[in-house]
Amino acid sequence: MITYNEILKLDGIEKIHGELPCSGDEVVSLSTDTRSIGPGESFLGIDGENFRPMRFLSDLKDSPLIIYNYNDENEVLITGSSNDSMFLGVKDSVRFLQGIARAIADKFTGQGGKLIAISGSNGKTTTKEMLYHILKSVEPRVVCTQKNNNNHIGVPLSLLQIRPGEKFCILELGSNHPGEIRLLCDISQPNVGITTNIGDTHLEFFDNRRNVFKEEGYLYTALKNSKDESKIFFKNEDDEFLGTLPNDTFVVNYGESSGDLCIERSFNGAKVVINGEEFKIENSNITGEHNFLNLALSFGVAKILTTHKSADLINAAKHFVPTTNRSQWIKYAQADIFLDAYNANPSSMRAAIIGFKNDTISKNIKLEETLLVLGDMNELGDGASMYHNELGLFCKAEGFLNAIFIGKHSKAFNSGFGGRGTEINSVKDITNSFEQQLSKYKRVFIKGSRSLQLESLLDIN
Repeated sequence: MITYNEILKLDGIEKIHGELPCSGDEVVSLSTDTRSIGPGESFLGIDGENFRPMRFLSDLKDSPLIIYNYNDENEVLITGSSNDSMFLGVKDSVRFLQGIARAIADKFTGQGGKLIAISGSNGKTTTKEMLYHILKSVEPRVVCTQKNNNNHIGVPLSLLQIRPGEKFCILELGSNHPGEIRLLCDISQPNVGITTNIGDTHLEFFDNRRNVFKEEGYLYTALKNSKDESKIFFKNEDDEFLGTLPNDTFVVNYGESSGDLCIERSFNGAKVVINGEEFKIENSNITGEHNFLNLALSFGVAKILTTHKSADLINAAKHFVPTTNRSQWIKYAQADIFLDAYNANPSSMRAAIIGFKNDTISKNIKLEETLLVLGDMNELGDGASMYHNELGLFCKAEGFLNAIFIGKHSKAFNSGFGGRGTEINSVKDITNSFEQQLSKYKRVFIKGSRSLQLESLLDIN
């Protein structure tokens, strides 16, 4: 999406060695990893604390352009190189990468592309994957954030995927410190925005929900400041904080009683009403009202942004399957396992547990035949013990009888649960006996923060 000559016009260039082995009008394919760089790809090196990519120039013989941090050590390595590449020394390769990404984003939206940014405390990755699945089923020219590339380096890498002719780019914007969403919006310049909700996330750094709102809700401000006449912000009217945002002309409201995009959801489906037309959203692969809200929203966004037939979009929504470790149903050791080992915070835990409970009851399975396996929720700051205790109390109040709590907050979990659960320090302390314990239950719920790697409880790799 960006040419060599366009890169050479960007700010931050300190030194140029050599010449391009091409005209410069060709579109650049750029890699940041010497281990996976393809033939003919250009390279941008990011120096780490103990890693200097310019020490691996022998792996970059086929790279037309090599961008590096301009410093004495790298200059010595480059001047001794036999590569027939153009070397571009820059002040800061991360900032230069961000500059490349912004140039790509500006060019993409300027040519009519829809750059969809998703922020929020819960559900942004799931919504990104659902929306990508629906759009990709009817429109081949779609790219989206891969893996967890949602930070100051990951978002630029996601934008590098855009190629000429692309129509949609879906970006997940992640933040755990104040100011990060603003930076990511400055880089990506979205013309479509979705902020899913405001919850108790990263409270170690934000302290309270109002500060979370200031951070995650900045996406609305970015859209407000955008000069793109086709801009749209999808506003969750039902959210305590997002619902307070103004109803500007570029805002499309969604919620249970919204006049723009009305979504009525249950634990096993949703009804969507757009401009008086009603649509039924079904999917047997997902569980819980929160997931059907995400799926219905994704359908609604696709419906509003495209001219494709509603039936095709509904069919795509019906066949969405969660990715590994994220709200995924697995048959293991004769039990049905609900595995969500990707992330956890108090609000996402509650929503997932309620979804699991409702689905379980609908299948005539008693809660005494189920097991909750809950891992620590990270980055909750000084109130971490309180939040874990409250969640244990919540599980008890919902009628669950069996639980295993894993991590440094297992005691706080169990205290709220009335002391009826099992406290485990780490996954490795239970792995060998876990399969045997599963034989007692028909259904098992597993969820915790990513660092605990709760998926390792199951031998599914």
